[in-house]
Amino acid sequence: MVAVVGGEIVVAVDPGQRGTGLDRAGDEGEVPGLGGFGAVLGRGEPTCQRIKRSAVAALNAGQLELTATERRFDCDLFGPLLGALRSRTATKVNAQMYTPGDIACALTAVALDDLKAGQSFCDDTVGTGGLLRVAAQVVRSHGLDPADMLWFAADTDELAVADTAVNGLLWGLGSGVTLYVGDTLAHPHWPEEARRGRAWFSERVHGLEPGMQALDFLKRL
Repeated sequence: MVAVVGGEIVVAVDPGQRGTGLDRAGDEGEVPGLGGFGAVLGRGEPTCQRIKRSAVAALNAGQLELTATERRFDCDLFGPLLGALRSRTATKVNAQMYTPGDIACALTAVALDDLKAGQSFCDDTVGTGGLLRVAAQVVRSHGLDPADMLWFAADTDELAVADTAVNGLLWGLGSGVTLYVGDTLAHPHWPEEARRGRAWFSERVHGLEPGMQALDFLKRL
């Protein structure tokens, strides 16, 4: 399955991937260390109310101070959050570990040197995109625009990849972002597979445009 997130950002999903590991909520839906935000997982509550409470809790916690200002380039909001929501068992089984910002900076600074527009960046264990964020910062420090680069990223964790899609928008990575959910060891040519999925999906989305325009016209009558 292929999905578009934010314009041209495309996620190609391996149908074999299942399970999120978000099972740390107790009987009342509370998640340790998340305060009111953890309550959004309360069982038996209508989905729309859970979504609303989640949004309100995030706003009250100061989310816009991180995501609606220049500070969004300096942080990965979803990495620590996803780690807090994950069960310890799921984290161990999937060998998941959040990469702190300072470590990501050190790793990326060593790897990146000669940069030019149109260059490709690839991370096949992307998580929530911490290394991409730092790479984008390095690109900016060279006077270039991350939106002029090509970004390829993959992970077996579909929620982490979804977080990376949102982070890519916050960090200004542009429309040249291709994300893949699946086992990159079993699919060594995943970038091409993801690009084909992107082209396939984009073609069908563009094919819907005349119908959408017609519906919009009818709504205006």
